[in-house]
Amino acid sequence: MLLAPNDRSLFNEGKLDESVNALRDFLNVQNADDAKDASRQMGLAAVSKIYDWVKINSTWENSVDYKWRRSDDVWSGEYVDQERFHDLKVQHENAAEPTFFDSEISGYLVGFDVKRRRFHIVTLADDDISGKIDESFVEPSAVVSADSRYRAYIRETTTRFAATGKTETKYTLLKLQPDG
Repeated sequence: MLLAPNDRSLFNEGKLDESVNALRDFLNVQNADDAKDASRQMGLAAVSKIYDWVKINSTWENSVDYKWRRSDDVWSGEYVDQERFHDLKVQHENAAEPTFFDSEISGYLVGFDVKRRRFHIVTLADDDISGKIDESFVEPSAVVSADSRYRAYIRETTTRFAATGKTETKYTLLKLQPDG
């Protein structure tokens, strides 16, 4: 049994009650949007620790029956089975928030694979940018050749994963024009 001091007022719940309620909210999400809301409410530090606990229980196919008892003999808790841990893990992993930023850059095309729909360009500032070619991409009227200078219209998609705080950035080539 874990005991923790929990100061309570006559009209209000204590800090531990808030933590127990936050854990319950985290464990009761039904979809990725609920998971994002729980993550915003709790903050990254708490979410990542609880997500690690969920992930471990999912991986090891554990079930957990957790219970809390307040000083006024009120009990709280629930049974979380292994299937629920797996569902929670997936829902929290899918809770991602993408942001999009379109830009125009100049650089040298060093790779262009129409079959695999991939590109690679090195900017004039010597930044490497590679990614996929957009489905709506229209090939320029001129022949595309490697080591030539182009103006590229790029969409940068940065996705932040709510459960871990990690970000992933991907680039999409929207348009390509000879530069200069």
